[in-house]
Amino acid sequence: MNKLLLFTVLGLAFISLQSCLKDECEATRTFIAYEPIYKTLDQIRVPIVAGEKRKLENPGKIYFYDNFIFVNELYEGVHLIDNSNPQAPVITAFINIPGNVDIAVVDNILYADNYIDLVAIDISAPTSPKLAYREENVFSRFTFDTQRGYLVDFLPTTQKEEIACSDPRFGTNNFWNNGWWFLSDSFRGETFNGANIRNNTSGGNTGAKAGGVGGSFARFGIASQYLYIVDQFDLRVFDIQKPSNP
Repeated sequence: MNKLLLFTVLGLAFISLQSCLKDECEATRTFIAYEPIYKTLDQIRVPIVAGEKRKLENPGKIYFYDNFIFVNELYEGVHLIDNSNPQAPVITAFINIPGNVDIAVVDNILYADNYIDLVAIDISAPTSPKLAYREENVFSRFTFDTQRGYLVDFLPTTQKEEIACSDPRFGTNNFWNNGWWFLSDSFRGETFNGANIRNNTSGGNTGAKAGGVGGSFARFGIASQYLYIVDQFDLRVFDIQKPSNP
């Protein structure tokens, strides 16, 4: 009888404690809404042309080749900077390449990712670039929707949602709601579901074969007659013995 009484008391105390803890749960987490951005093939495979030179706003990878510095403008293209006089570099042009993040250069051919495609651009005349070759569907990290196209980006909005600790979503870093993605303000990632999140950092790589030089975070690398490209899942190798036709 004493044991039964003891277990009963302990059980009631445990239930009471759980109730108290639940009632005292007052913590909240803030989640920021990210708008998914989709693009069709027509929006991705636009002509590769030099636009008006512009200021660096959201720079990414840096690459050195010959007397030029190539600076990626995240997801938009590449700045060409004449570095003939290192004490006074001059921005000379901007090459529009939608979705571009990584670059490499060899024998006057600029390789760049154009969302899902790899493009080879002839920069023999740096301010008048010409598309030399396009290898389609190289990068498969983007989710495809038959109605809207490729999910290529997430843009932060001013929309926020407060989640109480009693909500099942409280312990997660992100969740979907009505087609929008909510990301905890205490968590930042570089990609989600293959698409970019606009808070990436910059990098580059080292090159060879009359190529250029970049930094340590690059996903494009040149060695001998090969171009190596790393994405989320694969290492892709291109023979560039003829650089304009990888």
